[in-house]
Amino acid sequence: MKIALAVLLLAATANADVWQQAVEHRNDTKDLYAEHLQRGDDLVTSASVRAASLSSVRHNLDAAIAEYKAAGDLHPNDGEPYYRIGTVLQLFFVECLRSALPICDALTLNSNRAAEVVAAFDEFERRAPMDPRVTELLFERAVLRTKLVSSVASGSKAAVALLEGAATDYKKLLERRDTVTNNQPHVVVGNLAETYMMLGRAEDAVPLYQEAVRMGGPISTRYGLAVALDRDDRGEEALATIRDQGPTAQQAFVHEFQVRDIFFVPAGEEYYYFALAAEAFDQNAAAITYWNAYLRSGAHPEYQPRAKEHIAALRKKPAQPIQPSLDE
Repeated sequence: MKIALAVLLLAATANADVWQQAVEHRNDTKDLYAEHLQRGDDLVTSASVRAASLSSVRHNLDAAIAEYKAAGDLHPNDGEPYYRIGTVLQLFFVECLRSALPICDALTLNSNRAAEVVAAFDEFERRAPMDPRVTELLFERAVLRTKLVSSVASGSKAAVALLEGAATDYKKLLERRDTVTNNQPHVVVGNLAETYMMLGRAEDAVPLYQEAVRMGGPISTRYGLAVALDRDDRGEEALATIRDQGPTAQQAFVHEFQVRDIFFVPAGEEYYYFALAAEAFDQNAAAITYWNAYLRSGAHPEYQPRAKEHIAALRKKPAQPIQPSLDE
């Protein structure tokens, strides 16, 4: 009995030591985690100094991200380090390009950086799905996913996954519409419609485009509706939709594209819009030129048979002066 009691006392003492060590280790880890986050923040602040050189900015950003990743390694279930990684990359490689800072001219957003932003925000949401900041990042993440489609093979599994991810982000944003303050609903609905069309789901895109138009969507949304109608074998409705906007809208649409207020993925998709608009206003020679440009681009092969149908029908009509030109 005495021996058994001694063994129990030794075991209890050993367990107490292990527990104490665990508590101390947890506290040490917590302190180190906070230090990594703080050092990352300090490096970002240094990178934000207006007088900083490009090499200094890049060095500090890389070091900051390394600190955040170190924090993430210590607390793998915490989303905060990934939120900061995504936010910093977005700030310097997305938002920065929209500001007047001279350094931003050299901090270009390439596909690798865009993929890093998306991956970081994905990891943040996976660990903290109920964090209200998830809603704030959905729109930008969806747009970045869409832009990344240009960096992978058209129609590939990677392209489809990116587009489906973008669609999911837009749908989540619409589900939380009462909390959305930075984006007008018609923009989100219109972008979701465009995403469905890029996925080859024109029949699903049409009602969403129509809803976006009712919400006050701009010319680009109305032209998107026309393209979706055409791809859904509703050609006359498509042409009528464009004519209803008037010829000045055609010029405005081309201008929006030229100044990059709107973009198309993959490159060459824009020619479908230009061709349909030219056809709507009986600019037959221009329409054929744009339809052929669309075919040569290889954008969305699933819609190329439809483009060829347009060309065949237009060749039976008299040619008209080519206008407006993309170079105007």
